[in-house]
Amino acid sequence: MVMSLALDDSITIRRPPDQVWRVLTDWPNATRWMKSVEGIEGDSVPRAGAEVFIISRGKRRAATLADVQPGESLCIEAGAAGIKGRYRFALEAVGDDATTVRLRASCSGTGLRRPLAAMIRSAIKRVDGHLLARLKGAVESAGRPAAVNDNG
Repeated sequence: MVMSLALDDSITIRRPPDQVWRVLTDWPNATRWMKSVEGIEGDSVPRAGAEVFIISRGKRRAATLADVQPGESLCIEAGAAGIKGRYRFALEAVGDDATTVRLRASCSGTGLRRPLAAMIRSAIKRVDGHLLARLKGAVESAGRPAAVNDNG
């Protein structure tokens, strides 16, 4: 099944890749930056082939971590009834203290589901168009060092 691109976005986050990865794969706290999701359940250490469950609009749906390169990339795939979706996150270090994150989201449909896939791609762009900005906010707020008092 050929996947059609719905969203291709990138952002630079002022934190190293390990800190970005920690927030990206922190399933219990994913709702801090994934506003269209009510919850994600899965193993605390992501691995290729593992199943995760995404709760959205009151439904629990299975997804697969199709590819995991710890600290570098994560690909989540889900599908049902002739529709398949894929979200691929790629992290690239920028110097010692920043990371560029790229998100490529795609969706495809077969047979009578093809028009529905086009509608889903449009919804992905609308709903998740600000996903990386929200991830950036979550990472940068989670990684803030404690205030130092020099009035000693």
